[in-house]
Amino acid sequence: MNKIKNLFVAFTFALGVMLFASTDLSAQRFGHINSAELLTLMPSMKSAETQLETFTKQLDQQYQSKITDYQSKEQKLYEDIQKGIVTQVEQQTRAAELEELRKTIAEFELRAQQDIAGKREQLLNPILDKAQQAIEDVAKENGFEYIFDLSAGSVLYFPPTDDIMPLVKTKLGI
Repeated sequence: MNKIKNLFVAFTFALGVMLFASTDLSAQRFGHINSAELLTLMPSMKSAETQLETFTKQLDQQYQSKITDYQSKEQKLYEDIQKGIVTQVEQQTRAAELEELRKTIAEFELRAQQDIAGKREQLLNPILDKAQQAIEDVAKENGFEYIFDLSAGSVLYFPPTDDIMPLVKTKLGI
């Protein structure tokens, strides 16, 4: 009899916990947004993309200039060797200069990639922070406890009434 009473108490406790948990969950509000779409709507993003593209093109022009210089010097050395107008010592000196120029080009390419990544971060971080802050503000102002990002592709179903995109666009003035 005591075992039945203990089992009943445990069952009642478990049922109470489940009911409490389910009412707690039903009180939570969930929202969703497509952050990738939001970013494309922000005018500052378009400006940042243009600035990054211009910066990248400038570095690419410098890189191409260095490559052209290397190729012309290499071609000139090859032609001079074919004509037999270069001494062995001069050939070795010019080949060493070409190797040094090749190393400089490789270093420039690596530095350019780092500079582009740094510029991208410099331009995009303030925009991403602004979007994140607007999403957080809208969530707090409208009682949402969780906001899911649909651009991440992990939400398989969502009611359209919980889309906070219009609220965030209003918050950002777009």
